[in-house]
Amino acid sequence: MKLSSQATEYVHTTITIDGATPASSPPVDFAFLPTCATPDATTQWSPGEWVAGSARILIGPAGLPLAPATYSVWVRVVDDPEIPVLPAGILTIS
Repeated sequence: MKLSSQATEYVHTTITIDGATPASSPPVDFAFLPTCATPDATTQWSPGEWVAGSARILIGPAGLPLAPATYSVWVRVVDDPEIPVLPAGILTIS
C-alpha cells in the first residue's frame, strides 16, 4: 500500500487465526518497522480497532504520523492465552 505523507487514511488488514477472524473484543495493536525488521521486546505498538472483521489504524497527520519511508506492518492481537504477532504487509509513505 502507498500513502502520501499529507494524507490521513486508515490502514486495514484482515486477520485470521486458526482459520477464523477474531471476535471484535480482543485489543489489536499495530507496529510499523523498517522493511524486513521483525518485532522484538523494544517494539513500540500503537492501538488499532476492529471494524467489520478487519483491524485498522488511522495513519497520517490526524492519526499516527509516519515519516516518509517503507515500513513492514505488523499486527498483534492481545487475546487470552494467545497473543499472535502477524505480518500484515508493506506500507510506503511518500
